[in-house]
Amino acid sequence: MRPTGPLPCLQRNRLIMTLFIQQLFNGLALGGVYCLAAIGLTLVFGVLRIPNLAHGALYMLGAYITYFFLTTVGVPYIAAIGIAAIALFVVGVGLERLVFHPLRNSPHTRGCRCDVLLPSTGSSDLGR
Repeated sequence: MRPTGPLPCLQRNRLIMTLFIQQLFNGLALGGVYCLAAIGLTLVFGVLRIPNLAHGALYMLGAYITYFFLTTVGVPYIAAIGIAAIALFVVGVGLERLVFHPLRNSPHTRGCRCDVLLPSTGSSDLGR
């Protein structure tokens, strides 16, 4: 029979430490995701010199593709991530060739890159 009163001090301390360690790993994992997104944005801006505002939408598209292959098709986890990476590679190359490449070398965008923000924002709406 379990005691109905408060937990003994040792069990309560173990529970608190377990929750602390779990939250510590949750924070490190979420920080890693934020770091990955920031590195991706920095890399794209550093190479193309165009801010890609569709970056977050592409991350979500990858998550949806992974979820689809996990639940509907029944592909293992690592394979679903690989399929999503290949699919997003194709989408990224398509966006670069169809949207960003013609704008990168156009003469009216040599000084201010403000007119490139509109196609970048519009390409983030494609997945909705």
